[in-house]
Order: sequence, then structure tokens, then C-alpha cells
Amino acid sequence: MPILHYANRLDHLVPPLVQHLRTRDPFETISVVVPNFSLQKWISLRVAEQLGIAVNLRFVPLEKAIVRVLHDEGVVPRRTQLLQVHQLQQLLMDALTEAEASLDAVWQPLRDYIAGSGELSERARTRRCFQLAEHLSKLLQEYEYSRSELLVAWHKGRRALPVEMPGDPEGWQMALWERVLGPNGMLAQRNQRLEIKASRTPRWKTLPQLCEPWKPTQPKRDTKLHIFGLSYFSGFHQRLLAEQLETTREIHVYALNPCREFWEDLQTTWEQKAGFRKGLDEGWAGRLEKMRLHFDHDLRIEEQDVEVGELFEHEEENPLLQAWGRPGRENIRLLNALTGWQFEEHFRESASDEDATVLQRVQQDILNREPRRQGATNLELTQDSSIEILTCPNPSREAEIVANTVWDTVRKTPGLRFHEIAVIVPDMATYQHELEQAFEALHDLPYNLIDGMSSSASRLAEAAECLLQLGYSDYSRRDCFALFDNPCFYRNFVGKQTGPQGEPLDFLQWRQWVDDLGIFYGIDADHNRERGYTHLSEDRFNWEQGFRRLELGRLLDPRTTDLEDGVCTIRGERYLPLHVPEEQADAAARFMLIVRSLFADTRDLPEWKLSGAQWADYLQLLFQTYLAPATNADESEFQTLLQSVQKLRDLDWDDPPGEITFPTLLEFFRQQQTQVTVHRGHYLAEGVTISSFQPMRPIPFKVVFILGLGEGQFPSHSQQDNLDLRTVRIPLEHPIRKRLYRERRLGDVSPPERDRYMFLETFVSTQERLVLSYVSRDELTGAILQPSSVIQTLKEVLDDGYLAQEFEETTHPLKAYDPEYFPVFEDSGTAETAATLPNYDPQAFQQSHALWTRKQLQREYPGSVIPKQALEQTAVGRAIQPQWPQVESPPIPEVLTLTLGQLRVFLECPLQASAKRMLRLFEEDGEDRSSLAFEPSELDRMATWQLLEPVWDAVLREGPETLESALQQQVERFNLEGRMPAGILKSALQEQHLKDLQNCWQALETPDSRSGRWVRFLFGPVNEDGLPPGYDTLAPDGPYRLCPPVRLQVELPEVEGSPCVEVTLHGRTEWWWCESVSKGQGAKGQGLTNPQTHSFINVGGGVYRASSDVKNKHWLRPFLDAVLLQASGAAALSASTQAQILSPKKSVQTHLKIPEAESAKAYLGTLVRAMLCDPCDRLFPIETVLAVREQCRDAISFNQQFPETLQEQLDNEHAPLSSRYGPVRFLEDYGPPDNPWQWTEQRLGCFFQCLSW
Repeated sequence: MPILHYANRLDHLVPPLVQHLRTRDPFETISVVVPNFSLQKWISLRVAEQLGIAVNLRFVPLEKAIVRVLHDEGVVPRRTQLLQVHQLQQLLMDALTEAEASLDAVWQPLRDYIAGSGELSERARTRRCFQLAEHLSKLLQEYEYSRSELLVAWHKGRRALPVEMPGDPEGWQMALWERVLGPNGMLAQRNQRLEIKASRTPRWKTLPQLCEPWKPTQPKRDTKLHIFGLSYFSGFHQRLLAEQLETTREIHVYALNPCREFWEDLQTTWEQKAGFRKGLDEGWAGRLEKMRLHFDHDLRIEEQDVEVGELFEHEEENPLLQAWGRPGRENIRLLNALTGWQFEEHFRESASDEDATVLQRVQQDILNREPRRQGATNLELTQDSSIEILTCPNPSREAEIVANTVWDTVRKTPGLRFHEIAVIVPDMATYQHELEQAFEALHDLPYNLIDGMSSSASRLAEAAECLLQLGYSDYSRRDCFALFDNPCFYRNFVGKQTGPQGEPLDFLQWRQWVDDLGIFYGIDADHNRERGYTHLSEDRFNWEQGFRRLELGRLLDPRTTDLEDGVCTIRGERYLPLHVPEEQADAAARFMLIVRSLFADTRDLPEWKLSGAQWADYLQLLFQTYLAPATNADESEFQTLLQSVQKLRDLDWDDPPGEITFPTLLEFFRQQQTQVTVHRGHYLAEGVTISSFQPMRPIPFKVVFILGLGEGQFPSHSQQDNLDLRTVRIPLEHPIRKRLYRERRLGDVSPPERDRYMFLETFVSTQERLVLSYVSRDELTGAILQPSSVIQTLKEVLDDGYLAQEFEETTHPLKAYDPEYFPVFEDSGTAETAATLPNYDPQAFQQSHALWTRKQLQREYPGSVIPKQALEQTAVGRAIQPQWPQVESPPIPEVLTLTLGQLRVFLECPLQASAKRMLRLFEEDGEDRSSLAFEPSELDRMATWQLLEPVWDAVLREGPETLESALQQQVERFNLEGRMPAGILKSALQEQHLKDLQNCWQALETPDSRSGRWVRFLFGPVNEDGLPPGYDTLAPDGPYRLCPPVRLQVELPEVEGSPCVEVTLHGRTEWWWCESVSKGQGAKGQGLTNPQTHSFINVGGGVYRASSDVKNKHWLRPFLDAVLLQASGAAALSASTQAQILSPKKSVQTHLKIPEAESAKAYLGTLVRAMLCDPCDRLFPIETVLAVREQCRDAISFNQQFPETLQEQLDNEHAPLSSRYGPVRFLEDYGPPDNPWQWTEQRLGCFFQCLSW
């Protein structure tokens, strides 16, 4: 019989294991069966501590150890291997594919599920097949291990269940088992074919099939097999150990058992308790006798226990064992029954009753199976830190709180080291990154991660997924840039593909090219037609047309090419070449080469059918070509990715191998990626261990933290699986213990029972301190959340039987800088006040210090601005000893260049304008257009302005007869650039814009064209690209007039070292109606001489076309134009100068009172001085100024009303406010100027006078 070793902690089981290792030949390899890597590493370290070295230990899973014994005993040849779950899954996939095509009635439920609503794509049906095969592969394996009677009945061709279920799951599962694993199933036929061919290809069998012919006849070898730390065995494994393996090997099973088994072991302890309580409790003797009978009953598994599928729970059992221990109790009872209750005990009590903590007393009661304590049996202990429950506001704070508690525990516990602490989380996906960030931010708290997800591995998996998904996509810019932006793709080409001068590829330039080329989706026109984009009548929006435009731009020199409007026609399709600078030509060529290669390698993937080996070779080549680790340190993750690709070879279950479709291959690859975990750090050697529950729960640590114990989070839910035949309710012949049905078997473990037993194992294994935490508030609603049932049960047991007062949880505040962490910053706090909650975060300390400082300053200076000099002399200032930083304003050059647009933006919002000037932002950053998947269905505001502005300019230059042709030409150009919608949307948009422009022209007040024309004045250098072709800026009567920049000498008395600065104003005006007259015929001598023609230019009126409704702030444009023209002397503005603002729905006209030239220059100088010298951190939007000035015309009322109106506009998200647009995002952090009226009169007084407002 196997030799059982029981202990209440795993470290108590190491000495007997070491004792057996001492007696072996040191060169003999001993097999040790362990459930996971964590326990393997822990055993190695513990053995090395006691023997000085851990050598020749082979750690293997249980199934692998059994197969090795079968090979050694000659039961099966070595070429016969254990069928893996993923191989069984592929067999089931093929069987399900056959069932889908079959007309047999038994497969009808499967066909209905796979077909769904009847409109599923082939890819969706494949995914359903794959998911069903994945689930069934695990179920069939569980049937073999724990429901052998099912398979025995199926083998005989009859059903095993006495009840029928909807959908007849037993019927089609039996047929599926016969097709795949039956005597004449796919697996048996495969093995027979291999035997006939005498192939060296491994034969596959399930573990019961491998062990079925084994009838041990050889004498037992002097070889030991040690099985360490397994929580429970299936019925098949138990029988295999007791009836077959035990006859050839000496088997030692080392199992964690939370409690003692025999009454004899407990009798002395209980009799001592009875003597202690004699005279206090007259019923104690009867209770003692009940416990003896309870233990005697425990020595047997009654027939009723087997019938009902559940052990009888005695009322005198320990409450925590009752609540959490059923899987372990059943497993131990079944093992004991197999071995005749022969085992070796290694139980130890942690401490004497006098010295024991609350945790240790509870552990001792579990060990000794102490019944529920309540009433007179309550120990009346004082709550200590051995058991602590933390209530946290959210998962992020929960991680921070645990990290600080770790620091506090190490600081206050002499001799405690970081590697003796474990942090366990049920949900690693939720807490891994939160814990990593919290530990690293808190003085780089050392830790090692077990069973986690590597960020680099996730990036690689994401890149691989994007690469494989391209074949299913439309190759939209969103799908492609999801791959291009991944550092694993970027790294591959930046590190290897460089230009002639060694410069790396500029992937940001790719974004710009894609946007400029109008690429949205589709490889080429044929690809778009295949995908159903029938609305595209032209070669637009696809990648190949963009590459053709790029190639034409490279071949055709724009300076020498004589093409109509720059358009080139190829095979009836019109293309607009995109010219790139010479220095970018090689980069553009590599861009096209890489993308075309990528498309060629992926576009046909969904149609391919290859063997597993062929898929493995191709995917490895594909990944090595386009992917690479993001950093050199991530090379191991990349190799893991390639290894998972090579596992696809295992899908070739037949000889010759069958064909695997790409959808099936993709699902298998995803399955492999989900199983990739990472181990970071030196486990058990340095740092706190962070792990999920499964690998860590039996390993003893001195201090253990368990996070995420909220209601509904732990234990996991028990979901009814309608396909699992183990959960079928079997009617009993007669009621047993008031049960009418058997819903389980002894040894079955549901997910909630598994989690609760893992918690119990962790509870009894913790040596000194156990800290439990949960989130007590809903992050969205703020509703109170309850803790897990394990916490509620533990608190109930502690309150009833152990503590003198009700257990108190430790509640942490929402903010890390709360004064509760730093009582020295509370109103009543002193330097000697001790904090009740630990917080060692320096940033939290600084934030709390700042909060306290602000409160003190608000009390000392209520409602007023605190000057620096005053603060330095206050008690608060001396207490905090402020270190005032020397903030230097940006230097003002001797010659400053400003544009007309910068002056206008400054008047609209000084805050945003100043931020743009300091950051050298001349244009708003556009949106990230790489995420666009489809062509535009409408034009945004900027695109509409870019479309219509040249058309409006053409109308003003050449007359209304050019409107339709100019709009058609501009629309066509936008269409060639890929910026216009396609189909009927394009026609509707063009029609609407034509109507809007016609309305604007009809509303325009145009004087007699024989006496003048519309002119736009250009000050300073001119960008030729901004002018239409064929127009000369120096033409005497042309629509564009080139003027020298306006130069101003601005005195800055407020700026030290810069008493005066020369300002150069550049820019262009809106359109103005001008009349040229001969010398001497100017308007009252005010006409100014044109240096080219010696004629005078009189300006009669200006026009501005608004893109939407007319707003009062639009008058800033004609106002600044008029001031600049007057100050420059480039033209004379008549006394009857008018300004008109047009929109598709409204036209507004007003008379302008233009100041004299010197006054205009003085006003411009005032604006420049305000821009350079006045405080720039004030909120002064033009909309607020205009709204307040309509109501208030005096300084007092204006200054009172301005802050209120500004706040109302800020609170109203829909209110138009210029300050919302710019680099400054949080407007609520800025206040209005101290004297809004003064700023209004200084900066906008001339504006209001000009418009007579």
C-alpha cells in the first residue's frame, strides 16, 4: 500500500522526505511528483537547507511519472505516448467537422449549436467548433478519471445515465467518444495504421488506455516515488496508486491535512480539557463522548455516503473545517480507505496556549478539530495583528495599502525578511500591474512575480494577433497601424532597416504619408470590389493607389512636368502625384516595399489549408520577418512565442497529416498564447512573492497577504454546465438524509469548493500573520460592497468563540495623502503623534504636507492673494521654510516677429495664446487620423474650410461666374487626394456647398467692379504654395498686393534689460474692396502711392466669410486688418469704410471708425506690450468680455459681473468659449484678471470704438 504522510504544514513534511533521500545512492535519480513550479522550487531549497545540496531530483507531473513507470516496466513501448489535451482537442475538431456535415440524427444538437441562427460565417462556426472541442476535451478526460462507469457503459454501447436531458447530451457525447476514443475510433485507427507501416511516429493513448493492460507480475523494485503537495486525487489515480503502481514502486504520498485523524491522537488533549472544565460545564462529559463517536464514525465511509455523494457532516465538527474543508476531508478519507487507515503523522502545534496568537489558536483548534466555540467556551482573547482585515476604496489603493503594510510589517518585526512574505491574489489580471506599480513606487520594494503576465509578452502576443488578423481585415489604416505602432514591429525595422546615412525609418512619417495619400482601406481596387465596396467607382482610398501617387511624385518633377492641374491619367484612372523631398525618397521606397511585402504575405492566409508542421514553419518565418522583441531583455519572451508556434506540429495527429484551415489554426495559436505566464525575480530568494492562489496556497510563509476578497470575487461562482454529465441529478431509490437526488460523487470538487479549500490551506500554513483585504466601495456608484463569504465566516467564528470584543476591520481612506496617515498634519496633531495607519510613500507625505499648508494659509489670509514677501515673514512661512524657485520668463529677443493671427488669438484668449507662443505652437495638433477605418462620410470643420476657402477666393478674384467651375475643380482635387466622401455623399456635399457659397455671394455688397476690385494684402514673406498658380504678387492691378512687414518700436519698461524691442508684424488680411486712382485724385489727399504704378489705393470695405454662424468675435478680423492697413500706410481707408461678415444663413454689415495711422501703431504697440509683460496665467476669453460688456458699462459693475459670467460659461460645456481650445487643458485652475475692466479698456477699447459698441 502507498505510505501516507500527513502534516498540518508542508514544512513538517520535508524532514521525512529528506530522511528517505539520505538513504539513497547519491547518484540515483529520484522522481518527485509536484503540482507546479513554485512547490518544486520550494522543495529544492528546503532539501538543500537540510542536506547541503539538492541533486538528482527529477520533478515531474503525476501523469508523466506514471507514463515513465509504464515505460520502465515494459507495459507499453516507449514510442507510445500520453495523448495530450490539445491533441485530443484536434481530434474532436475533426470529428465535429464531420458531424456538422453528417445527416445522422444523433448529431442534430451539435449541428444546431454550430450553425447558430443560420447566418454565422465560416470563421464564426469554426470558433464555435473550437470552443466546444476545447470544453469537451477536458470533460472526456474528467470522465476517464472520475466517471469510469460512464465509459464502461459507452464501451458496451449502452447509456449510463438513468435520466434523459434536453438536447440529449449523453447521446451525442457517447457517439463522439466512440468516434474519437472508442475501440474503432479515430485514435485507434491511427495507431493501427502506424503499426502496419512500422512508423516511428509516436502512438497516442489516454492514461486509462495505457494502464488498462497492466497486470503487474514483476517483484517490487527498490525504487521510490514521492508525491508531494497534491491536494486531491481522482478516483482513477487513487486506484492506480493502490492497485498497480504500489506493486512496482514504494510510493510515498505527502499530503497537507489541516486536522488530526484518530481519536486516540486527540483523546489526551480532550481529556485534559474535560478535566479543566470539570465543575464548570456539567455537559462536558457527554460532549466528550459525542466527539469519540464522531471520530469512530469518521473511520468508515458508509454506503449512504457513497449513495448521496457526500460525507456526513457531524454537528460537533470544527466550523471552519465545515465551511472550507470538504474537498480535503473527502480526499483524505478516500486515501485512508485505500490504505486501511495506515499513515504516518507529522502534526505539530504552533505554540503553547499561553503564547499563541489569535491566528495560532484558531489553527490549533482546526488541527484538533475543536467544535464551534460560543458562549461559555469563548476564549475572550484580545484582538491582535496576527489576523487583520483591510477595507480599501478601490483596487489601486488596495495595492498601495498592502505595499505600505508590507513595509510596516518588516519594520516592526525583528528578523523578518522580504522573501518570507507572500502576496496572493485570486485575479492576477486585475492586480498584477497595480501591485507592480505600488511596489516600485514605494522605494522600489523588492518582489518577485509568479504566474504573471509579462508586458513584453503581451506586446508580442498583441503584435502577433494583429499580424495574423490582417488577412481577415480590410487592411484599413486602423488595422495596419495597430501593427505598425506596436514596438515589436517598430523595433524590427528600426533596428535593422536604415537609410544610406544610417538614419532609422521614421514611422511617424508613414502616418503623414498615409493621410496625405488618402489611404483608408483595401489593398487595391480589386481587393475592395471583392470585399463588397461597390460604391467606389474610381480607384480611391486603397493602399496601391496611394503607392502609385507616391511613385508618380518621385518620377515626375513638379517644376518641369506640364500636366493639367498636376493630374496624371493611367489606364483611364486619374491620379494626383504626391511629391516628396529628395531626402525622403529612399524612406518612401522602403515604406512601400515593407507594406507591399506584408500584404503579399498575409492577404491569402484565410484561404490556406496546411498541415500543422507547415503552418508552424510559415508562422515562424512570418514572425521572424516582421516581429522582434521590443528590448534585448525581452528575447526570452520572443523565443517563447516561437516555441508556441512550434507546438502547432502536435496538431498533425494522422499520418499523413491532414489539412488544417487558417481559422482553426488561429484559434489554437490563441489558446497557446493564453497559457503563457512569466516568472520574474528570484523566487524564495529575495523580495516579496506575488502570485495567484493556485501555485502558492500550501507553501508556508511567515506573513501572507490575500487581496481581492470581495463578495462575488472570491470564491468563484459555481456555474451550471449543461454539457457536464457529472452534474446530472440522479434520483435515489429512497430518500437519504432528506436527499432525493445525488448531485455529485465523493471527491468531486466544484470551483467554489476548490477556492475555499485553497483558502483553508493558506490559512493553516501561515506562520505568524495573515492579512486579508477587499474593496469596500463601488468605484462608480460609491455603494458599499460586502466582503467575501470566507471573511464573513472567519469574523463570525472569531466573534463567537475567540475574541472578547467584536472583530474590528482596518478601514483606509480614499486618498493616500489623507491626514489620517499623517496625524502631524491634523489640527490637533503634534510631532509626537503616532500614525495608526501605515504610509511610507514620500509623494503622499508631500501631498499631505501641501494640503495642510494650504489650509493654514487660507486661515491666515482668508479670501486674499498671499504675496511672496508676506509669506516669508509669517509663522507658516517660517514653519515650512519654503524654497522659492527662480522662475525665469522666456527671453525676449531684440527683434520679435509676430503674425496677425497671433494678435487675434491673443485678443480671443490671452491664456492659450501665451501658452502657444511659449511652447512655439503655431497650429493646433490635429487628431490621430491613423485610427480611421473608413473614408470620410462628411468633412470636418478644418477640411471644409480648406475646401471652400480657395473657391471663395476665386470668386472674389474672378467673379461669380467661376463659382461652379472653381468648386468642381476643388472637389475633384479633394477627391484625388482621398479627402472627399464617395458616391452619393460626394454629390450631396458638393451641392450643399454650392448652395451655401451662392447665398454668401448674393448677400455680399459689391461696389461697381469698373472702379475697383477685391484685394488681399500680404505683409512680409510670401509662401508661393499659398497662392493660386499664375498669379503675380507684384502685378499692378492684381488681387494680391505684397507689402513690407509692419515694424514697431515697443518700449517695455516692465522688463529688466529689454527697455525696447523691435516688432515685425507679418500676415495676410481678409479681402478688401480697393480702388486705384491717379496721383492727385486721392480722397482728400489721403490716398497712398503704389510704388509700382504711382497710383493711389483707396480701401472701401472688407469681407469675411464665416464657416458657420456669425459671432461677435468675428469682427476682430476686419478690425485688426483695418488697424494694420492704417499703421502700414499700404492703403488709405476711407471715412465710409464698411466691413461685412457672411455666413450661409446670415449676413451682418457695419461701419468702421478707423483710428489715425499713429494711433493705430500705438494700439498695436499696446497689444504687443500686453502680450509680453502682462500676467499670462489669467483667464480672459473674448466671449466673456463681450457678454459682460453688453450689460455693464462701468468699471465697478463690470469687475463684479465678470467672474460670475466666466464661471457660468465654464460650467456650461456647450457654451462657446475660445479658451477651451489650446495647450492649456484645465481651465478651472486659472482665475480671471484682478481688474478685468482695465484689461478690457487697454486691449479692446479701440475695438469697441471702431465698431461704435
